[in-house]
Amino acid sequence: MALLAVIVVGTVVVVDRTRDEAPRGSGLPWASGGSDDRGIGSFERWRGRPVDVRVMWNNTETWDRAERNYVLREAAEQGERRLVSYGVPLVTEEAGQSLAGCAAGRNDGHFRVMAQGIVDTGFGDAIVRPGWEGSASWYPWGVTSPRNTADGDDVEVAEERFRRCFARLAAVFREVAPDTRLELNYGNGIGRVTNIADVYPGDEFVDIVANDVYLSSETTSAAAWTESCWAGTAERPVGLCRLAQFAREHGKRFAVPEWAVDAREAPDADQVAYVEGMVALFAANTDVLAYEGYFNRTNDPDERCRYRLDEGCNAGAAQAYLRLLGPRASVAGTGNATAAQPPGRTGELRGSG
Repeated sequence: MALLAVIVVGTVVVVDRTRDEAPRGSGLPWASGGSDDRGIGSFERWRGRPVDVRVMWNNTETWDRAERNYVLREAAEQGERRLVSYGVPLVTEEAGQSLAGCAAGRNDGHFRVMAQGIVDTGFGDAIVRPGWEGSASWYPWGVTSPRNTADGDDVEVAEERFRRCFARLAAVFREVAPDTRLELNYGNGIGRVTNIADVYPGDEFVDIVANDVYLSSETTSAAAWTESCWAGTAERPVGLCRLAQFAREHGKRFAVPEWAVDAREAPDADQVAYVEGMVALFAANTDVLAYEGYFNRTNDPDERCRYRLDEGCNAGAAQAYLRLLGPRASVAGTGNATAAQPPGRTGELRGSG
């Protein structure tokens, strides 16, 4: 369990911060945060409310760089005191790296060094996201990545290796960094050939289940958002509403480390319905929501406003965000009151539905 020392009128008070809690300086009913390549303080000032959780990512290119945890070292030098959600690789981009090797234990030594570095930099209570968006093809640990489906191996083989790989990392972190919480952030989505249920390694290895959900072109209305949120089942969740059910059934928390509009991929989608739907989801599931983080970043200078809400970008979404989560929202608004309910249902939703 993490202990936080707080100075109050010259006295040291030791506060017990349990593994299931995050500090909520934001004043919202849940831990709210995000990421911003201008600096998390920039996002904090724009939204007019403190950030509880800072979402960060480790290097994925080589183990030498990943083991050094450069972004955490920089954050420590900056005096970072927020809770950190930290993505770490299961497999790097180096030649010869694959889920097969990871599942066989070849990366255990790297996991150990990386875990010790997280503790040594002062972030031993971080939420750690091993192999985030593991359903994707664009990360070297992705179960649909060509490097993990080579030699005739199919996705089911890659899924089994992902399970073993995640469990191996978890075993190392439970030993070396026992106060970290491990998040399975898999990346479910409509049309994906794989599901979080296919790679779930077991309750003993997971503390939080999560998904990164960006605005899609199918979100043309509040009703469309609701339909996508409830896609799948509690046993095989696709939408976030179903993922919250999945979390409850396994006795876990759930999280949305990355959510954002996407002005390139969904230019005609209903941004306001999306933001209102996300906030409604959070408000309806505060009992199991570990945290959420808006992805307020510029990945490509030529597409400055693709995800951002500040700097005059995506005005409709920005206004909705500030209305519901900004400084004048004394309590988090629920956005579209029916957005986090199953299609065709009315009334308040709290729980699995």
